[in-house]
Amino acid sequence: MLYMVIERFKEGAAPEIYQRFREKGRMMPEGLEYVSSWIDLDFKICYHLTKTEDFRLFDKWIDNWRDLMEFEIITSSSETAGENESNALQSRCMAARRRLSQSPYLQDVVGQARAV
Repeated sequence: MLYMVIERFKEGAAPEIYQRFREKGRMMPEGLEYVSSWIDLDFKICYHLTKTEDFRLFDKWIDNWRDLMEFEIITSSSETAGENESNALQSRCMAARRRLSQSPYLQDVVGQARAV
């Protein structure tokens, strides 16, 4: 089954999130499969596609990140619908990434994450 996960970063948590990700990876349990993800322009919300046959695995994964973000998990009506949603969202996010490539805010967040 395909799921859309919406990760809402807690205020000011982006540098710590990226630092933990660099050190420990996604920390997903076996059986929870990363598909793709995109972040909004303000680095406050990440849209994440995940596949699993066992919804309970989300609890184990969320426990690793609960201190830094809040989660909303939405079941996709089908993988095809999820892929269509994914493609549309990816197109919008790719355009946003191009605009952000020289963003002072982005460089500040990355710099803070590297300093941690």
